[in-house]
Amino acid sequence: MSEPVYAGPPVPRVRPWGLLILFAIVAVGMGIPAFTIWQKELAVQNRDRIRAEAPTTAEGRVQLYMQLAAPGVYEALTKSRFSAARPWIVTHMVAPASEGEAPAIFGVDITELPRSCVYQDGLEVVIQMPAPSLLARDVLVGDNALGVPVFPAGETPPAEDLLDSRLRFALKRMMQSLPEDIEGASYTFRFTGWPAAEPAEPAAEAAAGAKEGS
Repeated sequence: MSEPVYAGPPVPRVRPWGLLILFAIVAVGMGIPAFTIWQKELAVQNRDRIRAEAPTTAEGRVQLYMQLAAPGVYEALTKSRFSAARPWIVTHMVAPASEGEAPAIFGVDITELPRSCVYQDGLEVVIQMPAPSLLARDVLVGDNALGVPVFPAGETPPAEDLLDSRLRFALKRMMQSLPEDIEGASYTFRFTGWPAAEPAEPAAEAAAGAKEGS
């Protein structure tokens, strides 16, 4: 009876899916730097194009700034509200004169914040809204209530100064960067009420009239 012949260790089988996964990992690793370089080159090209197409006058550059920044300004103002249930820019509170009464809450109601409250006037980016007024008599709770100053009963706080400070805090980065980008440009606040509504487009007026007549 012949003895068994030793054929050596088994040869490992090559799994094609494993090789494909390995090649994919290598390709992705090599592709990430290339993608990053492409993104940087694209950003430089876009920056150079924007600079080349930018207006030459300071007022024209503010106009371009408004087109790019106005939505962000509007969003920052919207986020300044006390809460979803109280869509107010709360400036301060005044303690009640007697026990059993609720404190008075002052600020600006931005339930229907018009986009026209942000507009350009020369080199100024204007934010226009009403001055603070009595919003309610109630108690504020939550983390946002901790930053609301409370004044003694009978005192008349500088409401417009408090609103000015609130807006400057909300728009701090934008207010700092604007004069750095455009010399002579700045933000300004006008507490004279909401701006007048912009006139409707003729086509929109005609469509509204046709709808009413139908």
